[in-house]
Amino acid sequence: MRVGALVLAGRANRGDLAGVSDAPLEALVPVGGRPMIAYVLDALRSAGAVDTVVVVGQPEPLAPVTGAGVTLVAPGATLVDNLRRGFAALDGAERFLAVTSDVPLLTAAAVDDFVARARAAGGAFHYAVVTRENYEAAFPGSRRTWVRLRDGTFTGGNLFLAEASVARRALDLVERFYANRKNPLGLARLLGLGTILAFALGRLTVPRLEARVSAMVGAQGRAIITPYAEIAFDVDRPEDLEAAGLWLRRRGQASPA
Repeated sequence: MRVGALVLAGRANRGDLAGVSDAPLEALVPVGGRPMIAYVLDALRSAGAVDTVVVVGQPEPLAPVTGAGVTLVAPGATLVDNLRRGFAALDGAERFLAVTSDVPLLTAAAVDDFVARARAAGGAFHYAVVTRENYEAAFPGSRRTWVRLRDGTFTGGNLFLAEASVARRALDLVERFYANRKNPLGLARLLGLGTILAFALGRLTVPRLEARVSAMVGAQGRAIITPYAEIAFDVDRPEDLEAAGLWLRRRGQASPA
């Protein structure tokens, strides 16, 4: 199975992180002495499951960071535009692995484990999720958006794997889900009245959610519960940046000051 990785790195640094860094893109905000995206690229290049890597973002500021073996693609106006351009650059890949550039704690082991679990689960597309117990054990005090289902409480990860044909077909739906990824009610609205009622009554389960999303896409989807909590640790706020730097120093990945 040939997997092409697509890193989304087009977001301008105009949010909370702009107060601590003047980097033009969030992907270039430094943590542990290196831009966030550098750690993501290290993980993908070292992952045995990944064959090729494409980054969608402004080529000029990103080129000094991406290095050899990575294809840079200029971004479009929307998420769907960026995905479409990235998919075109990954022509020949059997499956696309989409990842955001703001997960500096991502490791090759986490990527390989996710792809292996997806392969074992079967299906045409897969989304990483992390249990609340696992995440809070790894990152106590870190804020997340949680979805409480009958079979557990989960937060979304930052890895999405799909067959190439399915990924292209589902672009508009992906954009709507991404826009609501931190809004449980918004996600429920997308999934329909029956899902809203089941969610409100505490009866919604992972298999039922998988079935509903699969019906919307027209292909079998699976939620992959990953033991690697770092897949869900994205850096949105200055406190996230500080916590990520601490973890990178503990791992010995941070550059010397």
